Amino acid sequence: MKIESPRFLAHAKQEQGDLGDNLPPGSPLEYFDLCEAHPKYMVEKLPDYKELTVALDNPKPNIHLDHLEKSVQALGKIGLSTPWL
Repeated sequence: MKIESPRFLAHAKQEQGDLGDNLPPGSPLEYFDLCEAHPKYMVEKLPDYKELTVALDNPKPNIHLDHLEKSVQALGKIGLSTPWL
């Protein structure tokens, strides 16, 4: 398949598979398409979308240290370190 535009990349990956993501040929197109969100995964349709956007725009720092600890543990389990430790 000839890729004439970035929009065709997902179709080529669906046809050929993607070794980097360990996806075989014929995997669902939504796994590859970075241009159009699959309706199932559109965050705009979440019931609390408006509250989420307000929280993301909040300049006040997140003070939930337990979230940080869980993230550091999850990274450690897959052999990655954090740049700040």
